[in-house]
Amino acid sequence: MNIREFINQDGLKDIGKRLKAVEDEYLNNTFNVFSFSTKNPRREEFHSEILAMLLNPDGIHKQNNLYLDLFIDYLNKLRPKLKINKDDFINSEVSTEESLKHEEKGRIDIFIKNKKSMKAIIIENKINNATDMDNQLGRYYNDIIAEGYDVQCVVYLTPNKNKTAPRTDNGDLNNKIVNIAAYTNKHNDNNLFNGWLQSCIKKSEYNKDCFSFLYQYGKLLKQISNMATDRDIKDNFYEIINQKGGLENAQAISKYLNELEIYRADIFIEKIGEYSIFQKKYRHTTWQWCFELNIDTKIPYKLDVRFFRDIVTIDFWLNDGGKTNNETLTEDYQKEIISKKLQEIGLLSDFNDNGFGGGMWKKFCVTDAKTIKDVDDEVLKYVEMFFEKLRNICAK
Repeated sequence: MNIREFINQDGLKDIGKRLKAVEDEYLNNTFNVFSFSTKNPRREEFHSEILAMLLNPDGIHKQNNLYLDLFIDYLNKLRPKLKINKDDFINSEVSTEESLKHEEKGRIDIFIKNKKSMKAIIIENKINNATDMDNQLGRYYNDIIAEGYDVQCVVYLTPNKNKTAPRTDNGDLNNKIVNIAAYTNKHNDNNLFNGWLQSCIKKSEYNKDCFSFLYQYGKLLKQISNMATDRDIKDNFYEIINQKGGLENAQAISKYLNELEIYRADIFIEKIGEYSIFQKKYRHTTWQWCFELNIDTKIPYKLDVRFFRDIVTIDFWLNDGGKTNNETLTEDYQKEIISKKLQEIGLLSDFNDNGFGGGMWKKFCVTDAKTIKDVDDEVLKYVEMFFEKLRNICAK
């Protein structure tokens, strides 16, 4: 498979647009009320308090058992064999950092218990990817069993699917452990956001306060998942590079992409044609060509053309700060000189202030409607036109 065939594969089509879309989504998720909290929103205590409040029938949300019932529905869907009865958890108590009473040490992150039915649910919050303590889940489970409760489920909550609960020596406990990711990029994945929080949001659509709180918390879960929702793209790419010759083609593309600005600068200087108006030309960096000339009483004008990944810039300025007779001109005066010259050749409106060295600058951008080649051709024609206009005023 050659490089053209490699790039034209379905899995790589519009990959840039797809990646831009998920990056935009990630940036959008960073704007949420919790990100501005003085508490670190990545700390597990932060999330334990929020989740416990939502799951508590007596929580300040004033929705009674609604969110806890939806959570139990979610657990039963994930693990049908659990068969957790919602009636067993009506008016349950929900606490955080519940101290163990029979084991040597430990605190349960979120503990849901019902003193009437003597049923319980344990939630171990690893949303910050904290290290597992020795037999942590086993100690929690044994302690609650010793209190006389029937533990229906042990939830092991992580930011994404990169971590799962360690196996224990207790077979009954292992069967009750449910690994849950806070968020993954898979829209059909039963992570906490898709499987439970979305249901809570939908049920709260007519309650502005609850809806807003849940929506903002959902954005936070997406933000901290560390997956940035680009997993589908990575999966596609992984499959492609594992085809015959895929890795070699990917490495070749990476190499040439890293050298693309150098190549474009090479093509530019080869095609530029007549530049005799300038006394000197040189390559300041591998991706930048500089032209120097004196056209007005030895004022050192300079034109720099810089090639970047998706833009090309042209700077028209005074070399060495416009130094004449060993004196450097102020930036305001340099701007005045440059703007007058651009006005004289009829191009002032094309340029912007605050260019390099106090001069003025213009940029050419790659867009959906303009390819890199389109932009490079446009730059070449513009610089040739620029030279021609300077040449004409010097001939007067």
